[in-house]
Amino acid sequence: MATYNGMPYLQQQVESLLAQIYTNLEIVISDDGSEDGTVEYLEKQQAGDSRIVLKLNKDQHGIKNNFSNALLHCHGEYILLCDQDDYWLPGKIEAMFSKIGDAALIYHDSLFVDEAGASLGKKMSERFNCYEGNDPRAFLLYNCVSGHAAMFRRDIISGTLPFPEARYHDWWLVFASATKGNINYLPEVFVHYRQHQSSDTDLLRRKKNRKYISETEKFRAEATWYQRAASLGGNQQAYIKTWAEHYAKREHQWLSIWIFKELLRKRNLLMFIRRRRGAGLFIESLKKLWGLRLKRFFG
Repeated sequence: MATYNGMPYLQQQVESLLAQIYTNLEIVISDDGSEDGTVEYLEKQQAGDSRIVLKLNKDQHGIKNNFSNALLHCHGEYILLCDQDDYWLPGKIEAMFSKIGDAALIYHDSLFVDEAGASLGKKMSERFNCYEGNDPRAFLLYNCVSGHAAMFRRDIISGTLPFPEARYHDWWLVFASATKGNINYLPEVFVHYRQHQSSDTDLLRRKKNRKYISETEKFRAEATWYQRAASLGGNQQAYIKTWAEHYAKREHQWLSIWIFKELLRKRNLLMFIRRRRGAGLFIESLKKLWGLRLKRFFG
């Protein structure tokens, strides 16, 4: 778990961890300089339960590096990422441990809830198609696995840290897992995924003030992501390297013909997670046809 000024949601989350049916746990918590009582609360919990390991950062590292710090202090064969503001159902870890088998990673469905923990009437599986398999290309453009829903083998983090600046840390871990083994999916809901104004993600687009990102910034972040993805090796490395090379060319192209044709040719894989079909997929592919040179000309 990575924490930073986690009150008032933190207590409910920690209590849900301690109430897990599966009890052979090491709960590693890395705090990034909280000033709202988070550290004091966690120190009190640590004194009462030897399974809690608390690590305090001397300086603020940001959410990705904070999670990296937590991961590097984990000793178990399996690792689960935990956000400070969610709620885990008691059978979560037991179910995942019993079903992971020889997969590199397993994940489950989640229920979106509001600030007070009330259901928003929507599950993660209704927002995305949930992928199962061992082809990392499914995670090149989109992601359906939130960190709070995943359990992965500890050896996955070898060679994957530090996290890329582009995109989220959990997306990177899922992609890395797919290069090394199978991704399994449990259709049951095991986490209440809280959505609020200060949360790091906004999958339901409920935040009032969303940060504007220019086309150039978006392109360069994506290009960096693909380059780093190609460096991981493993399953489908040659294809991903070719994709990264062609995508990098978009910055100086009027039209990105190769990217467009590839999205159409492999749409059932590259855009499987995107919950669209037919004309919707064609329109999504069309957005990648325009090179940045053309977008700047009309922008």
